[in-house]
Amino acid sequence: MQRVFTRGFNALLVTQFFGAVNDNLWKQFLILQVTTGGVWAGVLGDGGQGIVTMLFTLPFIVFSGWAGQFGDRNSKTRVAVWMKILEVPISLAALVALATQSFSLGLASLMVLALQATYFGPAKYGMIPEILERDALGRANGTINMLTNVGILSGELLGGFLSKRYPEHDYAPGLIMVGLALAGMISSFFLTRVTARDPGLTYSRTPVGPYWNALGFMGRDGVLLWLCLGGGLFYQIAVMTVLALPDFKATLFIDDQAVALLVGPLMIGIGVGSVLAGYMFKDAARNLNSVPLGVAGMAACYAAMGLLPLPAAAEPGGFGDPSYVKLQAILLVLGGFAGCFIIPFQSIIQARSPDKLVGRILGTYNFVNFLFIAAGGGCYALMRSKLGWDVQQCLLALGVFTLFSVSAVLFKLRGLVFVRGSGAVPPPPEA
Repeated sequence: MQRVFTRGFNALLVTQFFGAVNDNLWKQFLILQVTTGGVWAGVLGDGGQGIVTMLFTLPFIVFSGWAGQFGDRNSKTRVAVWMKILEVPISLAALVALATQSFSLGLASLMVLALQATYFGPAKYGMIPEILERDALGRANGTINMLTNVGILSGELLGGFLSKRYPEHDYAPGLIMVGLALAGMISSFFLTRVTARDPGLTYSRTPVGPYWNALGFMGRDGVLLWLCLGGGLFYQIAVMTVLALPDFKATLFIDDQAVALLVGPLMIGIGVGSVLAGYMFKDAARNLNSVPLGVAGMAACYAAMGLLPLPAAAEPGGFGDPSYVKLQAILLVLGGFAGCFIIPFQSIIQARSPDKLVGRILGTYNFVNFLFIAAGGGCYALMRSKLGWDVQQCLLALGVFTLFSVSAVLFKLRGLVFVRGSGAVPPPPEA
């Protein structure tokens, strides 16, 4: 069994961690500033956090195809380093937005930060099967997902903490972002050097071209296409969960910092569940054995949150309230089941993609994921502002959606579920 923690993979873990902290710090900060009590509260209307999330996903939707081609045509190591260097001036722009209290510049810097992450993504995940063997992919993905979620958690917590103190401390969020960007840039210099897989590749003239070609290949393969859709559903469900948490401010009578602490158990749970899926379920790069358990557990957790008793209006809520503590516990368990859901989808896509196409397939996978994320942001805004549902009604509906939508995907991929032994998957068609 190959060792996972090589020098190059360790450098990738660190680089990814700092990027995850930076992205989520800024996104969470802006989300909290457009909700009740923020400097820009009401600028985007009710459910404004969903709009911020949709705009964050826009670069991933438009440019992921070109990003995948860029990763296949160039060394994925060089692409990763370039993107980490670019993160520094973007963070400086966020610092200027904070100093001037410019919401438009802050939102623009978030979208450019997302563009940088769009190009980093296929290089990052495409590099893993180039520096590690197939039998290590489940463990590698479980580990990088765990550390990514620690980074997301750290960013969410920092965003909540700094949001509560803005605008009194104008420069703190931006200065921290610049420091994180510099740290990520330095760690990227230690990544394993890999060569370009398709240096003669001609770029598509339109952003749709790479998606069309990759989806055509994935459709002929069949398995890859449904794996891609299953992964997309995970991210739609995840973003709707995260967007629901700030709306507990009113029902639990808590502040931004307490909302940020709700994200903690969820992210920790996903990290632990990811590691368990990678290490305990045999050959996560070949089967979906952990997914049914993950989906059933997630649906049960959404039902528990939707039926959770809340404090009366006359009672103070907050950290010591039993409802708040129970919600944290449910989110921890939910995250654990969610980790069991996503790791096999991600690992099989990496293992099954031909070497020359891995960047484009992962770029298209990103595209599909962020289409689903954008749909999740839109759906949550619709449920809250148009249908008038409260946060618990939204979570009950999300539980039903999770159970039935993912079950449909598993039915199409039933040959990869409850597999004994190696569960060898037939090879994909020629690229």
